[in-house]
Amino acid sequence: YGTVVSTWTKSGKQNGPRRAEKILRLMEIECDYGDSTLRPDVILYNFVIEAFSKSDEKFAYKDALSVLRRQITMYRSGVNKCRPDIYSFTSVIAACASFSGHGKERTSAFKAAVATFDELLKSEYVSPNHVTYGTMMKATARLLPLRSQLRQKWTKKLFEKSSKDGYVGDMFLSWLKEAASPKHYHELTRGRKRQNLPPEWTRNVIERRPAKK
Repeated sequence: YGTVVSTWTKSGKQNGPRRAEKILRLMEIECDYGDSTLRPDVILYNFVIEAFSKSDEKFAYKDALSVLRRQITMYRSGVNKCRPDIYSFTSVIAACASFSGHGKERTSAFKAAVATFDELLKSEYVSPNHVTYGTMMKATARLLPLRSQLRQKWTKKLFEKSSKDGYVGDMFLSWLKEAASPKHYHELTRGRKRQNLPPEWTRNVIERRPAKK
């Protein structure tokens, strides 16, 4: 089953994520009936979540979040090998951030991103990294109305937490510029450029930088 799930998620076909998720559900059902040989692991869940995060279906983020929630439930039932990792959570947030709807639909997608982020923060086995913070800032920039109080609130909240945790990386700063007004960006970064940021803001960031020629 695992090979089939992987094949469908990488097939590039429009119905690939849906077919993979159908097989995953079958494995979950069989597991519930006591067949331990069909217990899905974190890799399989991540395959399906990532497939939905890259899907062209309009509300694919809802499917990605649904799969993550089932994964969490399965883990809490005692299936340790399906324990969600940082990739599981961040992929769902990425699916939300890529949503291309309008108005209230965007607000709903942002709420789904927040719910996922909050679940991650409450977790005792995984913590956000620089990609997670960058992806949440992307969701803030893309999904919330310009100059809205909620957008300003989340821009500040994410910056304060990411700088405290040492995860202010290039991706985060790039989306921060999109999310914040020039004035707000200047206030948050204290007017500093990337190369002059306090070391404690970036201490846990691991990003590949292009080699100097």
